[in-house]
Amino acid sequence: MPEEGSAFLGLCAAMLRTTPGAPSSALRAMEALRLRGWRSAGALGAQPAGSLESLLREAGYKGHAAPLSRRLHAMAAHLAERWEGTPDALRLAAGGQVAALRRLLRKMPGLGKAAVDSFCQDMQLLWTELYPFAEPRALRAARRLRLGGDAAALAGNCPPEELPRLAAALAQIERQDGYTLLTRRLSA
Repeated sequence: MPEEGSAFLGLCAAMLRTTPGAPSSALRAMEALRLRGWRSAGALGAQPAGSLESLLREAGYKGHAAPLSRRLHAMAAHLAERWEGTPDALRLAAGGQVAALRRLLRKMPGLGKAAVDSFCQDMQLLWTELYPFAEPRALRAARRLRLGGDAAALAGNCPPEELPRLAAALAQIERQDGYTLLTRRLSA
């Protein structure tokens, strides 16, 4: 059973992960959002800008906390005003068409192509029309590691429920140029 606000939290996570900072900052920020109960556009949008900025600074975003806070608030406001407060309304409007969904997501304030890719990768098991999906960084790593050249080929390396995790790990390897460490561990 998906967590309440899964799609909204997925958008937040995608934005957090694609903002410069350590991956651990995104994890800490997501945990803090959950603990505070800011799991919806309405709940997050109702928070004073300073509260969200403080949360992000404590999570490790430092100089990015203020602009990231503004982007998260803008996204929440857009969802509340245009999409009944939930990304699920975007999905319904797209009518199962992935290209249409991605266009609607790109119109959201604060979501660039990388964040949309990250969101689609994370949501593919809940929003099955997205499966199989792997963001470009994951696919670059997959090609380099000879795991396949596209999302369908990559999906052949694992059970369907593991593809988002595999793709996220590959994207992280590519993001951090972690090939040397990975090959050392694999050959040990």
